[in-house]
Amino acid sequence: MKRTELINTLEILKNDKGEQKGFSFRRTIKTLHEAKQLEQVLEFWGAIQNKGAEENGDGN
Repeated sequence: MKRTELINTLEILKNDKGEQKGFSFRRTIKTLHEAKQLEQVLEFWGAIQNKGAEENGDGN
């Protein structure tokens, strides 16, 4: 998703007063920021798992 699409989607959700109980614009931005920070950790974890699989001869 492109940045402008994300911003437009968040604006729609922010302004929608309908069934969006519990939606928090700040909480959503915080969650996206945390996910971005954890992206490198997840890549590292995947690399460790792949290396272990290669050493064990596992194809999974």
